[in-house]
Amino acid sequence: MTEKVPCQSEGCAAMILPTTAAKTGGYCMPCYQEQERKKREAYIQQHRKTVNLYEGLNDPVEILKIMHSPKQYDPLIKYTPYPRSKEQVYASSSPTEAESMVAYASHLLVSGDEDTSRDILSSLVSFRNESIAGCLPLLLEHEVYYPGILYKDAGPDVRDRLWIS
Repeated sequence: MTEKVPCQSEGCAAMILPTTAAKTGGYCMPCYQEQERKKREAYIQQHRKTVNLYEGLNDPVEILKIMHSPKQYDPLIKYTPYPRSKEQVYASSSPTEAESMVAYASHLLVSGDEDTSRDILSSLVSFRNESIAGCLPLLLEHEVYYPGILYKDAGPDVRDRLWIS
């Protein structure tokens, strides 16, 4: 049986194998991992950048597109949030801007991003009470039936197609 050695960390009573001590500089694995975590945290704090994706933007359509786009997690990047919520931007947008968002959502749906498209359309319906009746045949074509609020202003032809589906 191999003789264990004490961990070098002050206050730690753990006994470790010599192979572990050689690998970690004499520390038990929990103490070694805590040291590595602290080093990583210090590095992140020292090198973190703040990024404002909305800097210089005034167009609500562009702002909403950024709000709906997924941001890849990077611990070295801190994103500045927009000063208003997504709901507030939708509610204050003009009818022309809402039409642009419907067109953008339709483009996303055709290109395969069903989730973002559905999110944009349901936001338009919920926060602006916008009619997306022109987009409903496209939603049916792509078999997007959820959420049901998307179909609240559906005409009889769409209603009948939903009934058959």
